[in-house]
Order: sequence, then structure tokens, then C-alpha cells
Amino acid sequence: MLYCLRLGKVMTTRIATKFKSKIHTGFQSAALVLGLAMSGTVAHAADKPHVVMMIWDTTRTDHLSIHGYERDTTPNLKAIAQDGVVFDHAYASGSWTGPSVSSIFTGLFGHNHEVDYATKDWAINLRDEVTTLAEVLQDAGYITALYSNQGVVTKNKGLHQGFDIVGGAGEPMMAERTLELIEKSADQPVFVVAYFANPHAPYEPREEHDLWTDKSGPKVNIIGCGKKVAERGWPEGYVAWCDVNWGKVSLSPAQYGQLEAAYDGELHQNDAELGELWEGLKERGIADSTLFVFTSDHGEGFGDHKGAETWHTLPYDFNQHVPLVMRYPGTFPASRVATKVRSIDIYPTVLDALGLDIQAPINGESLTGLLSGEGEDRTNIGFTHKIGFYRNSQYRFIYSRQHQKFNEIYDINKDAGESTNLAETDEALLKSLRAEVKTFMESTGLDLGEKAGAATDEEHEMLKALGYVE
Repeated sequence: MLYCLRLGKVMTTRIATKFKSKIHTGFQSAALVLGLAMSGTVAHAADKPHVVMMIWDTTRTDHLSIHGYERDTTPNLKAIAQDGVVFDHAYASGSWTGPSVSSIFTGLFGHNHEVDYATKDWAINLRDEVTTLAEVLQDAGYITALYSNQGVVTKNKGLHQGFDIVGGAGEPMMAERTLELIEKSADQPVFVVAYFANPHAPYEPREEHDLWTDKSGPKVNIIGCGKKVAERGWPEGYVAWCDVNWGKVSLSPAQYGQLEAAYDGELHQNDAELGELWEGLKERGIADSTLFVFTSDHGEGFGDHKGAETWHTLPYDFNQHVPLVMRYPGTFPASRVATKVRSIDIYPTVLDALGLDIQAPINGESLTGLLSGEGEDRTNIGFTHKIGFYRNSQYRFIYSRQHQKFNEIYDINKDAGESTNLAETDEALLKSLRAEVKTFMESTGLDLGEKAGAATDEEHEMLKALGYVE
């Protein structure tokens, strides 16, 4: 087994403000963790449901069956969602994996967790002062596990806080690992995050899921940038995302069509793995008593916007609009919610559904009050290195954190394609939104202690190897 384990941080005090102090207990074996659970040494929580959070990397909302996509890419997800809540307008608080997943795990905006927040350095390791959802559930008696084959997730040790088990697992192993852990946990509840690297580029679905590419069409695929990626040696037609986005390579409509078809094949492949997990839960009679959460960290570009034609770079709608489904019959009535929400809201919603208290300051707010279908849109903000983005109920504002001249404003209610940059013509609106961002950051800022440091050499090398930086 490729298990890397940590018993995480043990709560030593709880005070009225719900801050907590934590101590590390180091690394232990999977057998010991499960042994403690079955012997009752871990805080008893047998009356709590299992929680399974499935995150697919790079998943565009508009390519999923639950949102009316023309190809039936996700039939299993669609069936599961029929008995759950579908949030039609959920938005990530980061435009790539590092900051976005950090927001999901902590319920914090980027200016608080500070992953990829520094403008001069790629500081990507989630710092120790945060309190993750996994830590809260661990303290409540859950056995916690993170399974992933996504490099940023598996190598970013800060994201592992609160997980008893951190396992490197490909998508075909997700169902087996999750079901095995549930069976071995006896009467202890389990919290599993199953993080799929697919459909991240390059898009290479297995043959049985490659349903829509034109086998006689152009050969094309997208890879990362930088020397380390180029040195691997890629098949014919594989091009770097930066070469496309920076105008060095132009792709034809047929090539974009091939990219989307292969991407859709990977979605279909992921959905089959989800179907296997769901069948396993149903066979064990626990599907309806399991709190299931499905989401993504960000989307992907397919020629949607100049300068962001491929990959997941600038925070336009196709990159920030993410799927969000929550299923827990009896607590979450089957419904669709049109209110604009954020991925930081997942954390408090899970705790709300489980009847657990929030133990540390966060920015997210529970979504349970929106299940009737009514509620005010929730403002979102995020940061990715030198870029900041902000969305209120009417505008998306994208700006450089270093250069005053780079500003983009789109009326998201009237300009769905984000084609008219209002910052070029409305100086008063630009000034107003800049002031609004400042006020919002001040009002949502939290003092979590020590500030994030610069990225380590190891982190830089990891990002180069994954094709995010040169």
C-alpha cells in the first residue's frame, strides 16, 4: 500500500471563540490508525455518517450532464444528483489547484490561507496555523483519508493536515480504497477525500471512454510549459499551453474540437469510477446514509477567451464556475439552487449537516439556509500569484496586483461570454470596484498567526515538473 499516514493534530483546548491549539503526534501506520478506531481509542462518533468528498481536477461545469451538456459525459453523477442538491452557480476561490483546494479544505479566502498569495514568490504550502475540515472531523472521531494522484495535492504536505491516511492512488483505485477503509473502520465514521487528477491536460482517456474524438481528425493535445516538461518527449501534436495562450501556436476549430472530445472522454472515465464507488456504497446499504460532496478546483479553457485559450490561467467564468453537488437524504432535499455560492462554503455546510461546531475562524458560510432556492448571492474573491479576482452579484473584476494598468471588468448578468471589458470605458466603475475590493478584504481578513514564507526549492521544482512555471 502507498499509504503515508499522519495522526494529525490533537485538540488540546476549546475556548469560547472556537480557536484551538494543536500538537503534532507524528506519523503512524495504517494498521495502528484502524486498530485505534476499532478498539474505541479514537473519540466515539458511531452516530455520525460517513463523509465522501470527491473532487475532480479541471472540471468545467458546462461539460457535465447535470448541467445539460449535449454529450452524456457523467450519467452516474446525474443519477446521484437527482436525490441531492445541485448548486448551479458555485465558484472556486482560486484559479488553479494550490489556492483553490486550500480554500476548499480550510473555508478561507486566499488572503487568509495565503497559498500562492505572495506576488514575488510561489509560496504554495498551506501553513500550519489554519484549521482544516479534516482536522475538525478527526477531532470529532472520524478516520480521515486523502487519496489522490494529483502532484500538487500529494506533495503539498500542508494540505495533509488532519488526514490519518494520505495515499497515492489513481482513479481506478479510488472506489476500492474508499470501500476498503469503510469496511475496516468498524463502527467509526470515515471522512474520505477522493481527488482525481483527471481531466487535467494532457487529455488521454482510456479507449473504452474515448467516445467522441475523430479518429481521422487532427492529432492535438495540451501539455504544461517549461524545460522539464519539454524534456519528457511527447507524441505528435502535443503543444504547450503557454505557446497557445501567448500566440506562438494557433489552434483551428477542428483542433479545439478534438481537445474537447478527449477531455469529455476523461470526464466519462471519471464518472465510471464514481459509478463503481456508488454501487459499492449501495451494496453495503450505506449510500443514503453517507454525506456525499462533489466539486472541482477550477475549469479549463477551450478557446473561450483571448490569452486564456487553453489550460486554467486567468480567472474567467469558464475557469471559476465549478460544479457542486451535495447529497444526504433527509438533510439535503433534492433541489437546484440558483444563488451564487463559493467553494469555501463547503466546509461549514458539512459541519452544519453533521451537527458539529466550527472550531476556528473561517470565511465560508453554511449553504443549508439556501436549500429552499432563495438567498443572496455570495461575494467571492481570490488570488493567484500576481492576479486578483473579485465577483459580486453583478461584476467580475480581474486585475493585476502589481500593475494598475491591467484591469478587466465584466457585467456577468448581461455579458455571459465576458467579451466587453468595462474597465476600458468606465473609470468610475473601476475606481468603485477597487475601493470595494479593499473594503471586502479588510472586513474578511483574519489573523491566523505566522505569515506564509517563500516557496521552497522543492516546491519550485514540483511546479516546473507539472508545467505551471518555467
